[in-house]
Amino acid sequence: MSQYACIIKFNCCGYGGIVSMSGSQNRSCCNIIYRLGLNIVMLLTLLLSMLLFAGSFLTTCYADNMETQQVLLRPDNPLWNLLELAGFGLLFCGCLYLYEKIGEKFRRGLLVFTLTFVFGLGILLILFGRTVPAADALSVYNAAAEWILGNTDIIHPTVSYLSYYPQQIGLMAFLELLLRIWNLTGLSVPAWHFIKLVYVCLLCGAIWFQYLSLQYLWPENYKKISCCYLVLVCCNLPMIMYSSFVYGEIPSFAALSVGWYLLLRLLGSVSPSSSYRDNVSPGDSSQGGSSLGGSRNDAPSVTAHDSVPRMLCQILFTGFGSILFLTLSVLLRKNSLIPVIAVLLVLLFETLRPDRNSKMRLGLLIMAVCLAVTSVGILPLVQKCYEKKAGNTLSSGVTAMSYLAMGMQEASRGCGWYNGFNIDTYDTAGMDTALANEISRLAIDERLTYFREHPGYTADFYLHKHLSQWADGTYASRQATLATYGGRSAFFKEVYEGSLSGGYIEWCNAWQNVLYLGVLVFCIGSLKKRRKSRAAGHMDGRTADRMAEHTAGYTADQMAEHTTGCTADRPGTDRLGTDHLYVYVGLIAVLGGFLFHTIWEANSRYIFVYSLLLMPYCAAGIHDGLVRLAAWRSNRTLTRHSNS
Repeated sequence: MSQYACIIKFNCCGYGGIVSMSGSQNRSCCNIIYRLGLNIVMLLTLLLSMLLFAGSFLTTCYADNMETQQVLLRPDNPLWNLLELAGFGLLFCGCLYLYEKIGEKFRRGLLVFTLTFVFGLGILLILFGRTVPAADALSVYNAAAEWILGNTDIIHPTVSYLSYYPQQIGLMAFLELLLRIWNLTGLSVPAWHFIKLVYVCLLCGAIWFQYLSLQYLWPENYKKISCCYLVLVCCNLPMIMYSSFVYGEIPSFAALSVGWYLLLRLLGSVSPSSSYRDNVSPGDSSQGGSSLGGSRNDAPSVTAHDSVPRMLCQILFTGFGSILFLTLSVLLRKNSLIPVIAVLLVLLFETLRPDRNSKMRLGLLIMAVCLAVTSVGILPLVQKCYEKKAGNTLSSGVTAMSYLAMGMQEASRGCGWYNGFNIDTYDTAGMDTALANEISRLAIDERLTYFREHPGYTADFYLHKHLSQWADGTYASRQATLATYGGRSAFFKEVYEGSLSGGYIEWCNAWQNVLYLGVLVFCIGSLKKRRKSRAAGHMDGRTADRMAEHTAGYTADQMAEHTTGCTADRPGTDRLGTDHLYVYVGLIAVLGGFLFHTIWEANSRYIFVYSLLLMPYCAAGIHDGLVRLAAWRSNRTLTRHSNS
C-alpha cells in the first residue's frame, strides 16, 4: 500500500506533471519536445564520446619538430594504453579509498593540495619556463601597449593588426586593463610576467568554480566525484602549461566557469524536483531526498511557498551574474559563442518543461533573450567605444568564408590547418569583404568538386583533420608557449624539445584516454539510468488504475493519511543525470565545437577549452564506472560463495 501511496503523492506534488487518477498521463506537446531533445542529446553525445575515445586510444597526434610544428600521427599500442588506463584506475581507486577512510578532511585536503599544486607549477613556469607572447598573442599585447602610449593608429581600417582581426579587440581591452594596473607599480619588470601571474590565479579560480558546479550536477555523489575531478586536474599538464600563454583561453574559460556555475545554481534552484523537496511538510523532512538542483543543505531553492520577490531576486541576481560572465567569456574569446549557444539551447528547452510555472518560464526566457543580445553585441559595442576614442574605424576584417575555405585545404602542419589563405585572400581582395567572400566561395566549390571526385582522399583528409585536433593530448601546449626570452631552464628545455618531450607526449596521451573513456562511461551510464527511469514511469502508469480503485471515495484527509510517510524518490527510480537537460550543457558545447571545427580551420589548441569542459563528466563517469565494477565484483563473490 505504501508503494501505491508513494506513486500518488509523487505525482500530485507536481514532479510528474498533471496526472489523472485513472492512470492516463497527460503529456503536452512541450513535454514531448523536451524529452525528444534530451534523447537526441544523449544519443549524439554517446556517439561523440565513442568516436573521441576510439581516435585517442588507437592513435597519438603530436608535433616532434618545434620549428616546422608539423602534425604527425602515430598508431598506438592498445596493450600499453590499457596498462596506462589501469594505472590511472588504481590512482582513482586509491583516492576514493582514502576518502572512505578519512572522510571530508581528505577531500578538503585534496582541494587545497590541487589548488596549491596548480598555482605552484604556474609560478615555476613563470620563473623558469620564461615564455613570452608570440604571433597573434604578441600582436594583441602590443596593440594594448600602444594604445596606452596614446597610439590611436591601432584603430585603422587598413594598416593595423585589428583591421584584419577586429574580434581581438575584446582581449586587447582586457590586456589594456592589466597593463594599466601593472604600470601603477612602477616596476621595470616586463608586464607579461604580471599577466601570467593573473592567468595562474584565474586558472585556480576556474578550477574552484568548476569544482563547486559538481554539487548542482550530481548532488547525491558529488563529494566522491569531486575527488576524482581534483585528481584529473592534478594530472592535466597542458592546462598548467597554458597558464603561461598570454592569450584568451585561460581568462575566457575562467569567466565561462563562473557563468556556468551561476547557471547551474539558478536552474537547480528552480527545478521541479527542488520545488517538490521543499513543499513537503516540516514533519516530512526525510522525504526530500536529493534533487538535481543541488543537495538539501547546499543548494538554494525557490518553492511555491516562497514569496514572489524572493524568486525574482534569485533569478535577477543569479541570472544577471551568469549573463555577465558568459558574455565576458565571449569578449575574451569569440569562440566561446559555441558554449553560449549551448546555454541558450538549454534555457529554451528548460522553458518547455510543463512542470514549471509561468514565472519560472518567463524568467528563463528573459534570461535567454538577454544572453543572446549581450553575447552577440558585446564585441561590436567595445569596438565602437574604441573607434569613438580614436576618431577612426576598423574594417570588417578577414571573412569567415575564408576560414571555411582554408579548413578544406592542405597545409604544411596538417590537413585543414593554417596556411595563410585567409589573410592572403583578404589582401588580394583589397580588404573588400564582398570580393574576399567571392574568392573564398570559388575555392570552396573547387575543393568540393575535388572531394566528390576523390572520395578516398576526402575520407583520409577529414580523418587526419579530426585526429590532428582531438587526438593530440598536448593540445599544442608546447607550440603555443614555445617563444621564450633568454632561454629556458635545462628541465623545461628538455620538456619542450629534448629527451623529456616524448614522456610529456605519452603522459598527455594517457590522460586524454582517461578523459574520453570517463566521458564515454558517463554517457552509457546516463542512458541506462534513463531507461530504468522510463521503465519505472511505465510501471507507475500501470498501477495508477488500481490505486484509483483502492482510494475511491477517500476524503482529502483520508488521502493525506494514506500517503503519509511515502517518499518521492523510490529505490530504482534514480533520475540523476537522466531527466534534466541542463546537466548536459557542457557536452552540448563540446558537440557543437566538434561540428564547428570539422569545417573550420583546424588546430588542436582550439580543442583545449573543450577538454576542460569534459572534465566534470569524466569524473562522474570514473566514479560511476568504479561503483559498477565494485558491484560486479561483489555480486560475483556472493555467487561464488552461494555455489560453494
